[in-house]
Amino acid sequence: MGNIFGGLFGKLFGKKEFRILMLGLNNAGKTTILYQLNLNEFVQVAPTTAFNVEQVEIKNVKFQVWDLAGQSGIRPYWRSYYPDTQGFIFVIDSTDSERLEIAKQEFLLLLEEEE
Repeated sequence: MGNIFGGLFGKLFGKKEFRILMLGLNNAGKTTILYQLNLNEFVQVAPTTAFNVEQVEIKNVKFQVWDLAGQSGIRPYWRSYYPDTQGFIFVIDSTDSERLEIAKQEFLLLLEEEE
């Protein structure tokens, strides 16, 4: 009985949890941002080939952040991660002026998705 009420009150008044996708072109800095949020320090990382998942807790809110790889061949598969997602962060490398138009097009495609 205590477990039932404990679980119920935990959901009503406890920590809130959200699933967030971090998207953007490859080499935009998604993984660097994720580790900065989680560890509060700069970490040298290799390019992401699939995804990274980290729990980031800020005050009473827990975020499960999915950092998805941004290579062109992988981008069409982003949509398989959309269900049960409460939000997304789209990262743009503003110094990569040659690929700003590609980033814009990918962002617009993302906004057209029903999910």
